Amino acid sequence: MSSVLTRVPVNETGCGTEKRGRKGELEVTVRIERVSASVTPVDVIAKKNVVAYDRTFAKQVLDAMAK
Repeated sequence: MSSVLTRVPVNETGCGTEKRGRKGELEVTVRIERVSASVTPVDVIAKKNVVAYDRTFAKQVLDAMAK
């Protein structure tokens, strides 16, 4: 994962973590929110600009995290 995102500070809230970085022209945001001991939803967003998203790259990041 470190090769995908540039190193940026991690924003941690009481029940979640958010990491932002860049990969080329994409702004990538990964949000992890712990709901319970066995449930932790992960949200990956890869944006080129305000209206254009790269869902394929976001899925690749999510797949890499799942391995």
